[in-house]
Amino acid sequence: MKSLDEELYADFDALRRARRTMDEDIRSWASQLDESFGSADFRFFSVAYQKDHVIPGWADVVHIFNHQTHHRGQVTTLLKQLGKDPGVTDFPWMPFFNPPAH
Repeated sequence: MKSLDEELYADFDALRRARRTMDEDIRSWASQLDESFGSADFRFFSVAYQKDHVIPGWADVVHIFNHQTHHRGQVTTLLKQLGKDPGVTDFPWMPFFNPPAH
């Protein structure tokens, strides 16, 4: 991505496939994190601000999940405004959620 207004997927099926791939990439990335990541510097290039930035690893993890929640809420609102049912949005009832037995 080079700018925030760049359209990545004009075709909805391609977007759906890319979203599933990204979700799996995020799950894989999150599963390999350890405590040292939280205190280490996380360096990245911000497309929004067009500059390099450094934040603590823990802030990166919080941002990734907070940002996704923000955008998923936006999409849910738009779908409802269009009269569409966005489906289950409560995390414990989402189809992929399968908590371990205690």
